[in-house]
Amino acid sequence: MASPILRARGLARTYPSGAGPVHALRGVDLDVASGDFLAILGVSGSGKSTLLHCLGLIERPDAGELALEGQTTSTANERQLSLWRNTRIGFVFQSFHLVPELSALENVLLPAMIRTSPLAWPGASGPARSRAEALLERMGLSQRAGHRPPQLSGGERQRVALARALIHQPALLLADEPTGNLDTESGEGIIRLLEGMAREGTAVVVVTHNEALGRRARRAVRMKDGLLSEGA
Repeated sequence: MASPILRARGLARTYPSGAGPVHALRGVDLDVASGDFLAILGVSGSGKSTLLHCLGLIERPDAGELALEGQTTSTANERQLSLWRNTRIGFVFQSFHLVPELSALENVLLPAMIRTSPLAWPGASGPARSRAEALLERMGLSQRAGHRPPQLSGGERQRVALARALIHQPALLLADEPTGNLDTESGEGIIRLLEGMAREGTAVVVVTHNEALGRRARRAVRMKDGLLSEGA
């Protein structure tokens, strides 16, 4: 495998509960390279979503080391973590998390607007809009660009969410159950798009309980009780 975009060593994460501590991660090692398409399989409660949140810098692990493009993240402040999330990592969630009042095009543009100052946006808006329109065209949604999420099907909303995740050309794409709320045909379309992203060099990591998705990935690992094992 090529030099990793993402390298995790000994990641641990524990949550308190009334019944005692819950050890969501118990020392996870993982490398993800450019162009990798990795599926992390496991049942609910196995720790896979916690791992994805730690890999995406949404949560900090309690122990272990995580490096993104060779830069250690454990000593980074919140501003640096936010910068990495907004420029180098794309997120796709099972529940889409689209803003219902915005059109599909506006939802795709939203990350670019957030990370650009109001003074700079007039100059940046043209290129950003062109990229957003190109992404929606790639997703087969050019004719739906002006529609709001309630007017879109589940598969269309997930494709808008994928386009939004790609607006800043991330090195790493993280997807949490990207086919979980979709019918078979729509889910197949999302899998093909993820495969295309990996072929173009993006590192793609999905967490899922969908065994068929695991078989389509270039590489699969299984998570159980906060630990990873190779092979689906």
